[in-house]
Amino acid sequence: MKQISRILILVMLLALLLSAVACNKTDEPAENPGDNTDTTPPDENGDAGSGDTDDGADEGEGDNTDNTPTIDWENTGLEGLALIYNSVARFQVVYTSESGAKALELANDLVEKLRGFGVEIADPVADTDADKVSEYEIIIGLGARGRGDDCNVSYRAIGDSGYAIKTLSTKVVIAAGNDNLLNNCYSNYVKNQMKITNKTKKLTELAVPGDYTASAVTDYLIDAIKIGGVDLANYTLIVDVAGAEGYTTESIAAFPELLFKNSGYWLEVGTVADMESYEHRFIIRCNGTINEKYAEDGFAAYVADNGDFIVECTYANKFDDAFYNFVNEKIYKLQGSLSFTKSAPYTDKVSVVYYSEFGATGKGEIDDWQALYDTHIFANQCGQKVMGDFEATYRVGPTLPDTIPVKTNVDWNGCTFIIDDTSSAAYKTRQSSLFAMERDYPIVELTEAQVDEIAGKDAKINFGDTSVPWLVGYIEAPSLVMFTNAHHKDFVRHGANQSSGESRKDVFIMYPDGTIDAETEVCFEFDDFTLVQIHRIDDAPVTIENGTFINICCRAVVDTDFQVKYHAYRRGIMFYRSNVTMQNVTHRMQDEPDLDFAKDAKYGGCNESYPYY
Repeated sequence: MKQISRILILVMLLALLLSAVACNKTDEPAENPGDNTDTTPPDENGDAGSGDTDDGADEGEGDNTDNTPTIDWENTGLEGLALIYNSVARFQVVYTSESGAKALELANDLVEKLRGFGVEIADPVADTDADKVSEYEIIIGLGARGRGDDCNVSYRAIGDSGYAIKTLSTKVVIAAGNDNLLNNCYSNYVKNQMKITNKTKKLTELAVPGDYTASAVTDYLIDAIKIGGVDLANYTLIVDVAGAEGYTTESIAAFPELLFKNSGYWLEVGTVADMESYEHRFIIRCNGTINEKYAEDGFAAYVADNGDFIVECTYANKFDDAFYNFVNEKIYKLQGSLSFTKSAPYTDKVSVVYYSEFGATGKGEIDDWQALYDTHIFANQCGQKVMGDFEATYRVGPTLPDTIPVKTNVDWNGCTFIIDDTSSAAYKTRQSSLFAMERDYPIVELTEAQVDEIAGKDAKINFGDTSVPWLVGYIEAPSLVMFTNAHHKDFVRHGANQSSGESRKDVFIMYPDGTIDAETEVCFEFDDFTLVQIHRIDDAPVTIENGTFINICCRAVVDTDFQVKYHAYRRGIMFYRSNVTMQNVTHRMQDEPDLDFAKDAKYGGCNESYPYY
């Protein structure tokens, strides 16, 4: 029995050995039987694979004969462009910088797929790496660099919804105008041309059709754009945003590409310095000026007499939004043939801003203070007029976070402002006016020491003087100048309510040459100065008009550190600016406290029955 068992074990071992030999023969390529070429796959460094014998000698040592087996790619028997044989990739995968992250993602996907099928292949390379250009490549993405014009599929040539897939002798190019389309083109090529599917488990050889090509170009909705009868393709784009520093210009920056996506027109970009050298010019500019025909609106796009197409805006803070509205309405949303003519300019009234543009509800139900504040800050930046929404009601209070600065014309358009001070919380900000007319220029102040250094013994003003020569150089434009001498007191009272007086002051309108306006002659003589304040007269006149203000007075008793108070609320409009006209403005009080004399006496005097300035 033992003898029989030994025989059975030997028979089983022999059967296993024969089976292994048979499997090895099955895995070998069927083409070129009898070929003695060693097709063992090389590793990443091109060295012999694990099936080669390693004699332990490094390259350059001992025998210089290269015994590394090579593949005879011309005699693999594969039809078309042979890319993989005996699990060795003949090609490298290239991703283009123009197609960015998506091209890299797909290149990595292809390499990982092939490695998963047992294929020896190098890592993907960028088209910008000049040291890694190979004869055989699969190129993924637009604008391949360093590989000849045939491999460079231009975005301009195919557009956003176009694609191109082609085999060029030793290279395959897969390119598309957007990421989703590139992904689809890549997936279809891998499935239909490389025959790689979810069922693929191992890949020892691969060839693709050597004459394959598939392409499409974008079908644009706009057929043609003409300016004064001249095709837009003849124009050079010139962008001058010198007047828009610090403001948003995304719409202008995105214009060339969006124009191309919608129309197929790719405008060459010129410079302001070389403007005169271009025959036809598409000029976008914001430099604070505009054709006087369109100055009231503030934004215009029109064909000039010389054939230029001009887009200009007076207000830098509205430049980007107004430009987007123009191209969206007149180009992006249209189709067919477009024509811009001298007789049909486009204008947009951006010289006016409304409270509702910044979120004011105008219903009198919620606090609109922030929207009012934001509107005036925005308008002050570039000098725009503020309009109230017709007959709207804006509620603010009980606390006012800040006074709203006003530097431009305001037409409240019949709207009403309700200043709600009913809560005791209003007492905390009782000295905050709702609006303040702010000056354009800072006050220039000269201290006593500065005046002494500038004028010395000449620092005097006498009756009959018509100029102050030592101020020349400190007054840039017509200004209101206030002189103060704190060492001399005027209006000293004696007896009841006596006081130590007020520092001597006088106010003049003066000019850069130091002269005093004749209508503001000298009233007080000065032999010393402790402070000189120069208030430059604001150049632009400002008008505020057509509004109603209603104060709902504070009726709550407020406990302070010293006593109960009602009084000293300032909710009006403060004026720090010259050249201001206020007209048709009404101010009414509602629910004002009426304190009797006994209560007034208890809490500090009868003036407490008039709590609002």
